[in-house]
Amino acid sequence: MGFAVLRDGTVVVSDFGHRAYQLFDGSGAFRRMVRAGDRSDAVTIPARDIQPDPRGGAVFAGGGATSITMSAGGAADPPTSRPVLRIGLDGETARADTVAEGWLPPRTDLEALATGSAAQLRGMLRGVGVPTVFEPRLMVGVLADGGVVHSDSSAYALKVTPPGARDVARIIRRPFEAEPVTEKLREAHKERMAAARRELGGTGSQKMLMVVGAAEGNAPRTEATFELEDRYHHEVPVLHGLATCHDLVDTSMSKQMERGIHRSIPWRWMMKVSVSFGPTKPGIPSRPYASFPGTITL
Repeated sequence: MGFAVLRDGTVVVSDFGHRAYQLFDGSGAFRRMVRAGDRSDAVTIPARDIQPDPRGGAVFAGGGATSITMSAGGAADPPTSRPVLRIGLDGETARADTVAEGWLPPRTDLEALATGSAAQLRGMLRGVGVPTVFEPRLMVGVLADGGVVHSDSSAYALKVTPPGARDVARIIRRPFEAEPVTEKLREAHKERMAAARRELGGTGSQKMLMVVGAAEGNAPRTEATFELEDRYHHEVPVLHGLATCHDLVDTSMSKQMERGIHRSIPWRWMMKVSVSFGPTKPGIPSRPYASFPGTITL
């Protein structure tokens, strides 16, 4: 479940089960529901990771954990990007506008697993892509003016898109190098995942995928089980976190506060980025997820 608080105090909750956004006032009282819609272009309700539009009346969706991509309605063509969406909540039905396009790394198409299976199962898996291990996440931050900044690759590259635009206007880069994924790293990851599955009561073997088709007439439902082999991205992403703040001030503010001077400060925004460096841990890269925080003020 994802939630966001708009500037007027309205709390927006993404209700994945009901395919809607639930809106509450500041006291927690229910106000109304904004549905995704029933057409083929209906808004996708994210299970989590929504952010408020500082201008009000909308939330942004996109980013978060890596997930399976699926073409709409089982279409033949899979997605070619990871979009960042602005979801308008003014009406009874949510309205989505793409505000930025994140890079979608190459993925394994599950249709190849269904060779020799029933046509219905092959159709269900067509256009479904599974993310690779160490795939760079799409990370998104919302700026004070309603623009967005996102990271979608292994490199230190922060892409800024102004409000009302769809194209990236600026890229902020830093000379940090991503760590190559070696055979030793892959084996360590496999051992760690197998140990985790055993702790949950499994066998520690490969991940399995069960696909169940719909019943047709008097015929029984078709089903099949496939073994999922881990595929690996070629390098470990440098960035592991991105967050934005909207009302921070310059460094002279701390001195002014020490002197007891209080005055109105115009809004600025600052971007916080966590860069992955740290000691070795079993089964993960030698520069893992221990964060070295950095800040950038624009």
